[in-house]
Amino acid sequence: MILTRQQQKKLFKWLLYAMVLLVLSVLQDVIFSQVRIFGVTTELVPCGIFLICLTEGLEESCVFSLIASCLYLLSGSSAGYHSIVLIPFLSVFLTYFRQSYLRK
Repeated sequence: MILTRQQQKKLFKWLLYAMVLLVLSVLQDVIFSQVRIFGVTTELVPCGIFLICLTEGLEESCVFSLIASCLYLLSGSSAGYHSIVLIPFLSVFLTYFRQSYLRK
């Protein structure tokens, strides 16, 4: 399998995003699950998904947020099945808002 230079860069970028989400998931489950602020623990993985989607385009963020939310649910640290719908919807809405109103 021979990849062009641009394809290699894109593959490296998405692998880096996946590694960042993996690190956020480990941090959330190991360290921040012990810290409670007003009885609530932090959710780092959805925040990471939202930030990654905001840096990418609308099409990429749709696919990425759906795949990432499914993997987040399967990891066992999500709040429930509603995260499969809620995370992609919010990430696509925020990305659309950023592209439409908050131009670069």
